[in-house]
Amino acid sequence: MLLKPNSLEEQIISYLKNGPTKTTALVDYFTKKKSYTKQAVYKIIKQLKKDEVITISKKEASLSSIWLKKMSDFFALAQYNYQQPISAPTFMSLTKEQKRVFIFNNLEEVDIFSAHTFYLLSQVISTNEPIYVFNFHQWFYYGRKENDEFLAYSLGKNQSLLLLLGNNSPLDQAVKKEYNKGNIQAHIIEGSKLFNKYYFAIIGEFLLEILIDQKIARELEIFYKENNEYNELAKNQLNQIIIKKARHKIIISKNNQKIEKYKKLFKKYFYIPK
Repeated sequence: MLLKPNSLEEQIISYLKNGPTKTTALVDYFTKKKSYTKQAVYKIIKQLKKDEVITISKKEASLSSIWLKKMSDFFALAQYNYQQPISAPTFMSLTKEQKRVFIFNNLEEVDIFSAHTFYLLSQVISTNEPIYVFNFHQWFYYGRKENDEFLAYSLGKNQSLLLLLGNNSPLDQAVKKEYNKGNIQAHIIEGSKLFNKYYFAIIGEFLLEILIDQKIARELEIFYKENNEYNELAKNQLNQIIIKKARHKIIISKNNQKIEKYKKLFKKYFYIPK
């Protein structure tokens, strides 16, 4: 929803950017400070709620998180396609010489940011171009399953997704089985001891690298060795690892040398049409 400049809709949204507000306080502000009628303000609030721009809970109005994400994606994609100077998100307008490094305090933050990045970048590449992903363990399939399934479904609708897993544990085998369908192919590099804390994805000309804190990477290894099935006990163990404070890094670049090197790894296990 794109608004007319200085419209009441725009003014209400601008007001709510400062945080949730009681609807009565919102109405009082625009009737007393801006001289609108109560009927006009309530009418716009009702319409914004219907359009899912705002939500109302316990008589308190706030901007919809879904609408905010849609607007964020809209402007990020527009910025990329019109070749605007770098602003936010900064990685959309990288040159070949640039990279962006982001630091996160736990794996939950890593998953949220990387999922959003995957989605945005997948919108600007050719549908004929596969997406390459290496995950030593797909821990987010278990610990962040709803997010992981949504992302895989979104990517798999239009692009082929090639997934390499770096370990042959029972939980990894279950992920391989689940992912091998439709436009998604999954393969396990048996006996691989590479990249145990290093994850990466190639999305068009972009390289997304995730470096997991070494201590957390070791805890994930122990978790996968000790759990052959994902039950309630395993769920609690994994959740504790995901929220544990550490220092994780995500690097986004257009490093063509690394991209070509990693694509050769995938060609060993997948047929990739030219």
